Order: sequence, then C-alpha cells, then structure tokens
Amino acid sequence: PSADISTGALKTVYHLSKYGPKTRVGLAREPGCLRTLVNQLGHSPGDQLEETARRAALTLANLAEEKEVHTLFTPYEPYFSQIWAAESSIADVILDVMVEI
Repeated sequence: PSADISTGALKTVYHLSKYGPKTRVGLAREPGCLRTLVNQLGHSPGDQLEETARRAALTLANLAEEKEVHTLFTPYEPYFSQIWAAESSIADVILDVMVEI
C-alpha cells in the first residue's frame, strides 16, 4: 500500500510540474521535494522501478525549466552526471536537466 501511495504522489507532482512557472518554483522550493525526486532516479534497467525513475526524471526536467530554482539543483549535479555517464535509460532526460541548469 505505501508503494501505491508513493507512486500516486509522484504522479501528482509530475502533473503539477507541467503547470505554470509559479507552480514549478513552488514545487522546487518545497523542502525535500528535489531530494525525494533525485532519490527515485536509481534503478536497474528493466526493473519495475524504471517507470518511477523516468517519471521522477521528467518531473525534475519540468522543474529545471525555471531559472529561479537552478541553484537548488546544484547539490545534485554530480549525481546527474553519474546517471548520464552510466548510460541509464533515463540519461536522455537527465541530460535535459543538466542543460537547463
């Protein structure tokens, strides 16, 4: 049940991240939001968490569109680089995040 709640919460945050700049900035500034999304990025190719990781990466990419919050992404840049270098299935989305920030 808690996995279902986490999946539902991630889907909600993902859909909210598609709204306007104020919503994206608010989400990015929410304590723990970026950290929680980044923590969802780890997975093995083909495992059941791959979809969760992709949705988290897409959410991060949406949030990264706002220049106002780019400094909030700074602590995670090394991790983004590792994911991209590992040629993860979400590397394309992570590259988008890195280009934005």
